[in-house]
Amino acid sequence: MNSVINSIVLPIALLKQRDMEACTERARGSVIEWEGAWLSSSKIAVDCCLASDPSIEQPNGGWRAYRHSQGTLIWCYLPNEFARQIENRIFDLDETLRNMDRHRDSELAQGVTTKAVDDLVTLLMNGLVGPATLQFEMDSVPDSWLFNRHSGSAAVKASIGDVALTIVVPFERLPSNPVARKPDASKPLATLPVALSNTEVRVFAELGEIEMSLGNFASLQLGDVINLSIAIDQPLTVFTGNRCPIALAHLGQQSGFRALDMFKLPHK
Repeated sequence: MNSVINSIVLPIALLKQRDMEACTERARGSVIEWEGAWLSSSKIAVDCCLASDPSIEQPNGGWRAYRHSQGTLIWCYLPNEFARQIENRIFDLDETLRNMDRHRDSELAQGVTTKAVDDLVTLLMNGLVGPATLQFEMDSVPDSWLFNRHSGSAAVKASIGDVALTIVVPFERLPSNPVARKPDASKPLATLPVALSNTEVRVFAELGEIEMSLGNFASLQLGDVINLSIAIDQPLTVFTGNRCPIALAHLGQQSGFRALDMFKLPHK
């Protein structure tokens, strides 16, 4: 027998069936609450398994570490595809619409999706372990012992199809553990219209456009007049920052500023 032993002794624990059932029930309640604010038919499935499950880390994702109010680190794995699926469902996009220019790299969609996913993670954290604060993300990974099948840790998955957001609950924060504190009641989530009300989006009106030869362009001088392809009485098109047309408008003035009088959606 070796005369030197490791000074760090990790306790052996087993994940109990009642803890798995309790975690699943709590997570399902959190998802239902999230759906009430964001998406009534998200089709998010909830499951709980051993943290040693190798399917937790899926391609193109990263870890987030949350500090529990009593000091424990709680880890969450978020695949990029999960956020994409949430975005598709919130904006009712199929793959064809999702890849069109008007939806690609949309700042509004990305902002709303980030808020929705963050709210879901917060609710799951509150439901499973109690209040926890984000510490760091995407630049670190949990200690390997957390994924040992004898660590007693649970992996709680919120899945859309084959892609899952996973929260790893360490043994000391499981419902049956005496030191685990009863989760505090979380604040009610804002509804989707309220959450969107504070999201900023850039809007601009296009006066007109014209094509000219490179030679004419190079010869332009101060004082030259460029005739646009839009009549003086024609309305302007109003766009969002990613050039999604949202309305037609007449150019005017109000309180000493140029102003737009929007009157209808552009013809599709």
